[in-house]
Amino acid sequence: MGSSDTSSTGGVISLLADHPISRRWTKSNSPVTFLQLDGFSDTSSTGGVIYLRLLHQDTTASTMILTARSRVAPLKVISIPWLELCAAHLTAKLLRVTAFAVRAVLFRAGEVDT
Repeated sequence: MGSSDTSSTGGVISLLADHPISRRWTKSNSPVTFLQLDGFSDTSSTGGVIYLRLLHQDTTASTMILTARSRVAPLKVISIPWLELCAAHLTAKLLRVTAFAVRAVLFRAGEVDT
């Protein structure tokens, strides 16, 4: 990725358009060999998002948004480090709940033991 590709906002948006992230669960014919949950937090919106990344036996990978959560920033003046901490805490709680739900679904499907 060269600096000329990202010199303007339009360049970044065109790069992102080439890598769509599905918001729909699609079943693959290839078995899943690795499952990964990734959480990202954003201070500007005091929120977080959880992505599910699946690696399949045929060496393909798929990524999808599982869930997201945001909170309205308080009206009073708060430091940026405090807002970062609040966003990270929100994302950590969201990741814990999501991991529990994913594990419960996989347990019911017989994919994992206890």
